This record gives sequence, structure tokens and C-alpha cells, in this order.
Amino acid sequence: MKRSRKLWNTVRASLVGLLISVFLLVFLVRKTGRIDEIHRVNNEISPAAEGDTVRAIQKHPTFETYDMKDGKSCNDSCQEEIQRTRQSHLSKACKSKLSSETSIREVDSSFVKGLDHVYVVDKHKLLFCYVPKVACTNWKRIILMLMGEISPSSNLHHLEIHNIASKTIPTLRKYAVKDVVQRLNDYTKVLFVREPISRLVSAYRDKLETPKNSDSRAFRQIYSARIKGINLKEIGIGHRPEFNTTFYEFISYLASPSNKLDLVGEEHWRTIDELCRPCDLQYDFIGRMETLHRDTDYVIRRILQKSAEHFRIYDPTNFTNSSSAFILQDYIADIPDRKLKALTKRFQIDFEAFNYKQPT
Repeated sequence: MKRSRKLWNTVRASLVGLLISVFLLVFLVRKTGRIDEIHRVNNEISPAAEGDTVRAIQKHPTFETYDMKDGKSCNDSCQEEIQRTRQSHLSKACKSKLSSETSIREVDSSFVKGLDHVYVVDKHKLLFCYVPKVACTNWKRIILMLMGEISPSSNLHHLEIHNIASKTIPTLRKYAVKDVVQRLNDYTKVLFVREPISRLVSAYRDKLETPKNSDSRAFRQIYSARIKGINLKEIGIGHRPEFNTTFYEFISYLASPSNKLDLVGEEHWRTIDELCRPCDLQYDFIGRMETLHRDTDYVIRRILQKSAEHFRIYDPTNFTNSSSAFILQDYIADIPDRKLKALTKRFQIDFEAFNYKQPT
């Protein structure tokens, strides 16, 4: 009996020792890996590699993770580092774009006419370019609250938000050239962007595939016919069917340079470059749909000097989950390479300016 107990004690002591050894080994491996990761990232984004534009992030070594994923773990210092990098990517893309153009655009009356998506909030010296399918309704709601047009407790339908915004929020297009120049120089300019393909999938699912309300159904009638090349005037107003537009037809339409995408509703799939002119306006803050909550919180707290709790982000009005990698893959899986390449070429400036990986 004593011999069995002694044997058991010996085995137990050995097991405890083994567990402690395994724990220490795992700890050392993780620590070594983390140090290696810090050295790797610091070398990739060190001042020697990027000049003075971006400094190495000491507390947030996995920089790319914070740039593309939402969360509160990225503090204000981390946010400022990310902004510097986003601005750097935009600057490089703009230099490449401008080198292929004859001249840099000046602010004249024809240029001002194209600034119909840049909201002006004089009270807070804010210029905000809204992009459909990039938290557009949420930001219109926030701006209306900043202007005192609605209260934080207002529970308005998204169509009401858009209606009030169109009537009360001025755009730069409505100002004289000298007033536009003054605001561009003195105001803080904010822009939110989104990965181009997921934005297009979101627009297709919301507006063309399965309309969820009467507004979307009316939109679908008009733009499905346009995409299919059907003349609605020949059919007659009283006999307009709801055409079923496939995603392939949608992509083919967008990929063709002959389609100018110049109707009002096509703001949902025009390039952000066309809507917001980032190379000309030089935005002070670039937010992402992928980091919407964190970026919005920063703009409200640090730029607008407001309490973020009164300006919360609501769930999407017509939720499409189009940023999901699985859904994106499902939609583009059957698109021929030549079509995808043509689409990517048309939206190339958005991919490059905002540092999104182009599909291959």
C-alpha cells in the first residue's frame, strides 16, 4: 500500500513538472514570436522605409489588423498613425493619376458643379462627402443632429432621413467659387470609403436583386431596364415590369466604359473618386466602412468635440452583409476573369487610393 502511494506521488510530481515545462515552453515561443513580429512590422513601416510620413507603432505592432478591423483596442494614437498611412496611400495614388492628366484641376464654376456630394456644416466647419452604401444614412442622421434639424431621440425611417437631408443640408455645389475655396481652406474635410467590390455587391443586393420596399422596387424598374438596354418609353409607363437583372449583367454594365453612369441613382455605383474628388479636395480624415464604429467615434470626439454616446451608429437600414468574404466570393465566383479585370480597371483609382487589394 505504502509502495503504491509512493509510486503515485512520484507519477503526480512528474506530471506537474511536465505541465510546468510545457507552459514555460509555450510562453517562451509566444513571447519570441511577438518580439519577432514587432521587429518585422517596425522594419516594414520604419521612418527609414517610409520617410517621415509614418512612424513605427510600438503599442500596436500588427498595424494592418487595426487598419481594416473595427474595435476599441486601437486608441487615438493608433488612429493617428493609421490616418497618416491612409493619407500616404492616397497621396501616392493621386500623384500617379495626375501624372497621366494634362493639368491639375482648378476650382472654377465647372468644378464646383461636381461637388454635389460634399455636405457643408458651417456651424462645425465641417465638409463631409457622403458615399451611397458607405454608412450614408447614418452619417446623414449625424449631420442633421449636428445642425439641430433632428434630435438624438428621433426614430425616423431611412427615407425620411434622406428626404430631410436633401432639403436642409447644403452641398458645396450651391456655393459661389470664392466661398467654396474659403471652406476648402478653412474647414475639416471628412470622407468614408469602402472596399469597391463589396460596395457594388451591396448596391446590387439592395437595389436590384431583392428590393425590400416600394422605393427599392421603383428604383429596380428604372435601372434594371437601363442595365439590360430596354427602352421603357417604348413599353409604356403603365406596363413597366420588374426586370430581373443578374449580377453578371450588372458587372458587365459597370465594366463597359461606354456606360457613363451619369443618372442620379447611379451614385450607388459610381467611383468614390468621381463622387468625392479626393485628389482635388485633400481630405483631412479618411474613415473606412470596415472600421466604421471606431472611425466615427474618433471624428465625433476629436474633430467635432462632441459626446459620442449621442451620435451612435444604427444598424444598416437594408442589411445585405455584403462585406462578408463568403458572400463576396459567392457573387464573383462565376464572373469571367476578363469581366472582373475590366471592372477592376474602372474602379482602379478607388482600389489604389484607399489601399484595397484588387481581386485576382
